[in-house]
Amino acid sequence: MPLELSPVKLRILGALVEKELATPDYYPLTLSALQNACNQKTSREPVTGYTETEVREGVEALLEQSLARERNPAGSRVAKYAHRLSDSLGLSFGFTRAELSVLAVLMLRGPQTPGELRSRTERLRAPNTAFDVDDVLASLANHERGPWVLQLPREPGRREARWGHLLGSDDTAIRTSLAAEDPPPSAPAPAEFGASVSEQPAALESSDEPDPLAVRVSELEDMVLELQARIEALEER
Repeated sequence: MPLELSPVKLRILGALVEKELATPDYYPLTLSALQNACNQKTSREPVTGYTETEVREGVEALLEQSLARERNPAGSRVAKYAHRLSDSLGLSFGFTRAELSVLAVLMLRGPQTPGELRSRTERLRAPNTAFDVDDVLASLANHERGPWVLQLPREPGRREARWGHLLGSDDTAIRTSLAAEDPPPSAPAPAEFGASVSEQPAALESSDEPDPLAVRVSELEDMVLELQARIEALEER
């Protein structure tokens, strides 16, 4: 069942899923908190600058598609928003927490290798639980309402092939890439006369693991968002 989500709707939906799993005490999100979550400078590819109007219009579109819902907790004067990808009502996708973790990272960061997904879903997992990313990808690829993910051709220099989601605007690029053959390896530059083999630059294989510093920065940014949510909650009282 294609959802045909635009980039802003994908970013909103991914942010809602991420914040529910990573910071449940401050979920659902106000429009202001959701805008901040969409425009984070870490754990987002690409980094965006969506305006409040763009986020509001995106949320309204998701409400119409039954992919999000508005919640007004008791005592709150501000509307808050939640996703519906795990609801038993609505469209009834019934995604598990493990599936939502993987989909959130793919929506927020684009195609990823299984190695990248293992690291980047770590903070979204339930405490003291683990799941096999390969099994989750297989589940999403063979989902009864899907497929929701697709494996891309392995890129030169990578140990693993990347996976992309099939929830919206990235579909065309992902499907097109499957039809294209891997580009042939470029021929090495001829060695200068008299240079030994050991003096030639060695080809470096890119790592599929995320930068630990970037992961730490992302965690700190989540802490800042938590503080912002607390301030908003105090202001509502």
